[in-house]
Amino acid sequence: MTHQINFFNFAYFRFRGPSICLSAFVLAVICLVTHAADPVGIDERLLGDWIGTSGEYQGAKATISRDAIVLAGERLPLRFISTGVLMMGSVAEETPLRYQLSGENLTVQSDGETSTWRRVDAVPKAAETVVERKKSPGDSSEPEAGKKQPAKKGVRTSSVVFKEHKLTDPGMNNMVASTILVPEDWKAEGGLKRMPPPFYSMPVMADIKFIAPDGRQAHFFPSLAFEFDRSHPGQLMQPTLNGNLYMPLPQSPGTWLMEMARLSPEPGTTNLKLVSEEEVPEITKLLRQQNQQLIQQVEQGNELGRQTGLLTKFDTRGTKVVLSYDRDGRSYEESVIVMWNYTVSSWQGQVSSGFWSIPAMFSLRGPVGTDYMNDPELIAILGSVRINPAWQAEMNKYWLQLAQIRHKGAVDRMNASAAAHQKRMNTLNETSDILMNGWKSRNASQDRMQSKTIDAIHEQTPYTTPSGETVKLPSFYSNVYTDGNGRYILNNDSLYEPNTDPAVNSQNWQKIEARP
Repeated sequence: MTHQINFFNFAYFRFRGPSICLSAFVLAVICLVTHAADPVGIDERLLGDWIGTSGEYQGAKATISRDAIVLAGERLPLRFISTGVLMMGSVAEETPLRYQLSGENLTVQSDGETSTWRRVDAVPKAAETVVERKKSPGDSSEPEAGKKQPAKKGVRTSSVVFKEHKLTDPGMNNMVASTILVPEDWKAEGGLKRMPPPFYSMPVMADIKFIAPDGRQAHFFPSLAFEFDRSHPGQLMQPTLNGNLYMPLPQSPGTWLMEMARLSPEPGTTNLKLVSEEEVPEITKLLRQQNQQLIQQVEQGNELGRQTGLLTKFDTRGTKVVLSYDRDGRSYEESVIVMWNYTVSSWQGQVSSGFWSIPAMFSLRGPVGTDYMNDPELIAILGSVRINPAWQAEMNKYWLQLAQIRHKGAVDRMNASAAAHQKRMNTLNETSDILMNGWKSRNASQDRMQSKTIDAIHEQTPYTTPSGETVKLPSFYSNVYTDGNGRYILNNDSLYEPNTDPAVNSQNWQKIEARP
């Protein structure tokens, strides 16, 4: 049985991937991805001196530079996350700041309190004069004043209509596995598919792209599990007895991605280059913390193994791989965030066998030279993934049944693999629980405060729909409307009324408010 391997559309893996890819990992690492991106410059509009115009900051002076803010004579570090979000203070005590600029006026929100500021020596802009030209019959060269015109296709405006994309599982009567909010004019490629029996350790595969008309893209890759044994070499990328794929541990995720592309290059894609590859310290630290129990178990085993020369090494890391390539006449850059781990056994200093996996991997893409890693729509897609609890419960039953079957088996290798796999799954589940909860404290009072902080970092705001459900939407827009069927209009124009907009007024749009 042979399948074509292709990095860009993963044609091979569309028949061979597990179920974890669109799980809680995605929700949790959004803020880490932003932090891990190449250093971004401050919003240039913020630079300079400001005077407080409200509350306790009335008359106070603040000076904002590229990496700090001086307030009341105190200098505090300042880190720009993306348009609308700053982090102030030392790394251990950072405070998220939400800001909004309107001309020479600045509004800042922190810990539920709002302050307003005015730029020093701001020069008022002359009021604009709007002249309404009367149109003669048949004259269609200009729109009438006051009338809204449909947005041109492919042009990014202040309003973005999002719709729910449902990822269904064909192995569970097309039960919805997860939902993702996507801009209405973007297209989706891929989905969730069931695996053939030999890959029982990877029963479900989720591989999906969301592509904008201008080429921007968010890609959720499949999770993958590999193993190798020097004494019993297998066929590359074929199933093993443990239901994994056979492949030796690569030098790095970047070299593995390039190897996948070399084995099966995608038609129409040229000039593929590995631009950079670097560890993401924040993700690595978090993953190691959540796998601390496994790390300790490996160390305890090595205390005995040193006497026989048989040692085991486990590690888990987060890596950012940046690729560039040309496609459809455009030059793109794609940043791939890879969370991976490996367990290898060595005998007398030589690696003999091992297991490695990629529990979560996703990427953002944009035209070369653009700040796509801080693009509001791309970030909104990543942050909107919601797992169906009923589907997750059914998948948990599968893993339990698999563990029971392995436990009853007579083959020691199968039993050992089941135990190791169950430990890995438990570790991943514990990690996912903590990540999904935004690393919330178990203390209830801290929980509520931390929730607002995480939403601010993720640049999300919770809204209550007419049906009483909660949906988190990007915080870049001040007005939100829904048609009650999973579609949302996000807009910053206070005078905009979708029910009179000929571009979208075929539906009854209802404005919804952010939850306090």
